[in-house]
This record gives sequence, structure tokens and C-alpha cells, in this order.
Amino acid sequence: MKLPYHVGDSFELPLGNGESTPATIVACHHHFVDIAVADRQLRVFDDALVLHRWQVQRGEAVPRLRFATLGMTMSPARTERTVAASLGVGTFDDATRAVYEMHDGITDAYLGSLPSGALLAWTIPLADATLERVRSRVASRPDTRLRLHDAAALQVSVFANVAFQELTLAGPCSLDVPFAHVRELTLDAPFAQAALAEIFPAVTTLRVAAGAKRVDLHAVARMRHLEHLDLSHVSAAGETLESLAPLRSLRALRVARLDEMRSLRGLDALAGLDTLSLEHLYLDTVALLPQCTSLEQLGLYGMWQLTIDDVAWLHELPRLVRAEIDIGGRRKNLELYRRARWAYPWPTF
Repeated sequence: MKLPYHVGDSFELPLGNGESTPATIVACHHHFVDIAVADRQLRVFDDALVLHRWQVQRGEAVPRLRFATLGMTMSPARTERTVAASLGVGTFDDATRAVYEMHDGITDAYLGSLPSGALLAWTIPLADATLERVRSRVASRPDTRLRLHDAAALQVSVFANVAFQELTLAGPCSLDVPFAHVRELTLDAPFAQAALAEIFPAVTTLRVAAGAKRVDLHAVARMRHLEHLDLSHVSAAGETLESLAPLRSLRALRVARLDEMRSLRGLDALAGLDTLSLEHLYLDTVALLPQCTSLEQLGLYGMWQLTIDDVAWLHELPRLVRAEIDIGGRRKNLELYRRARWAYPWPTF
């Protein structure tokens, strides 16, 4: 198969923060390439080049290299992070990645030293005095995020009247008081979802993950402020996306590995949807997708049952600007990208 790159091509390597840096292909192998970038040579899987995520420019000279290739073959995403780090470019705030484990004995001075947006997590319930210190810290810094695992989730009610924006429940609990300020909610444990809209009235981003076991789409549909919805590795109890029709504000939807979901019926009713990711679903058909003319970003991952003809409509979606397609087989995916007006991948959901 003729690939869309060769030795000597150059391209702009994204750094994850809107910036890029020049890179050059110095050697081609089976499914991976060596690239010269930022005074080093890296061995990288060629997916991003095959799918035109990294757009090549022809005819550039191959630089003379005096350094050895890194032995490990890296993914495109890891390459971007590695190069960004070597150039001193921050692709994310430290607080976004750092998790600060809470435990009995932490001091007010330590809590006060934590950065903006810090993620506070604990698994074992905290003593009352420690819990009050954490509560005071959250109350003074509304950008603080909380993640409560296992039995620690039983202490979440202490924060009901505190203004903070992001909460992850990774342990079973029951709630009967509203959390009026929470904007982002992740459920990664069994939870009585019937009253979600009443308990979390202001949530705009909801993630329901494997630990929750199931998702009640009718309950989710009552969360009228939802803009982003992520469902992965859970059971939908035979419901279809038709249940989400009341979500007029929904802009982004990810549905991953819901084995029992066979139909996209009702998806076309989500008139404001501009970002859609369908991952490893065994759908009977994707015939409704061409009617989703509001889509600007689309991901089809692990949809190996589809053929090129099944997704030929991709090139006709009027607003589509970014897409990442995996319908099984490099030849199929490459052919779709060659025909497309869109090329660069969308951000991670």
C-alpha cells in the first residue's frame, strides 16, 4: 500500500497547547517511522501520519543526525507529550494531573499550599477534625475537585452546602440533599440515579463509568442543563438514545462499549449535538448519522463491522471539520482520510 509519507517529509508536531514544532521523517519501517524533532530522534507508530493527523510537507532535506534513536516505539500522543516536556512546554496544569491523597494528620498549612484546581481524594473515611479541615479548604477554593472512593463516599454529604464544581463518586452512597454548585459529576459506583436531576440540578458534564454498572437514561434526560455526556462500560437496560431527546442543551456525547446498544434511534433528535464519539459498539446500522447535520466532530472507534460504503456520507456532512475513523483495517481508514476535507483529529473527549 502506498503510504502518504516518505523519508524527507517534514511536518508540524503538535505540542498539546496549541503550539507545534518542526519534525522530519528520517527513516520508514513497517508501521512506524523515525522522526527528528527537538534535537532528538524518536521512533513512532505511524498512525498519525497515515490518518493525516500530522500533515506532511514534501521535499524537505533530511537533517544530519548525531544522536541515537530512542529504542522504544512510541505512540503519537506520547511523542507529543515527550517533545513538549523536552521543550519546556506545559501541555496541562500540574493540578490537572496531580492527585492529593487526604489522610488523618494533614495540616491547614499543607491544604493551603495546594495549587488551584487540586484534586483531593481519599478512600478511608477521615476523622471529623480532618474532614472539617478539608471542608474549609474546599469552601475557600471553589475550583477544588473531589474524588471519594469506597467507604469515603459516605462522607460526601458534608460538602453539600459548599461551593465546588467537580465531584467523582467511586464508592456507594445515597444522597437526599442537593449539591447546587457541582458542574461536573462522575459516577463510578452504583448509585440510585432516579433523583439525579434533583440532587445535582446544575451539572453540565456527566460521566457514568464502569463502576456504576448501569445508567438510567430517563433519569439522565431530566438533567436539563447537560452539555456533555459520557457513558462507558455500563448497561443501559435496553434503553435507546431516544430517551435523551429532552436534552436540548447537549453538545457532546460519548458512548463506549455498551454491548447491548444496537440502535442509534433518537440520535437525530439531539439537534444541538456537535461532538459525537461512538466506540466499540455492535450497531445494526449507522444510517441515522447522515441526518445529524449539526456534527462538527465525529469519532468512530472499533467499528470494524462497517465498510467504506457504510460511511460514505461522512464526506457530505456540511459542518464536519474533525474526524477520527477506525472502521477496521488501515486501507479502509486511509481511503476515507484521502477523500476527506477534514484531517486533524479532535481533542480527547
